[in-house]
Amino acid sequence: MQAWLKKHLKIQQETTELPLLISSDIIESLFGNYKHIIERSPQADMNRSVLLIPALCGSRKEVVIHQALKDASQVDLEKWEKENIPYTIRKKRQEFLVNLSQKSGK
Repeated sequence: MQAWLKKHLKIQQETTELPLLISSDIIESLFGNYKHIIERSPQADMNRSVLLIPALCGSRKEVVIHQALKDASQVDLEKWEKENIPYTIRKKRQEFLVNLSQKSGK
């Protein structure tokens, strides 16, 4: 999006002194699609599900999807998630219960 904005700001500055007219309709539509998907899962983890948003943008050609899946290992995704997505209360409870059941099972 930043590349688009830079490109169009340059064009706008070369052609007129008037401000660049932009709209939030695209962003609103994107979040509307995101909310529609999230509503299907009553127990969705909002922090993790926000990663759906890039999948709703841009090219979804088979080659692009294949390359993305090839380049992103599960280990890399888990590491990125731990560093960038905070635990929700629901996820903390699940982890606590798993640890509790593991301790009581020993």
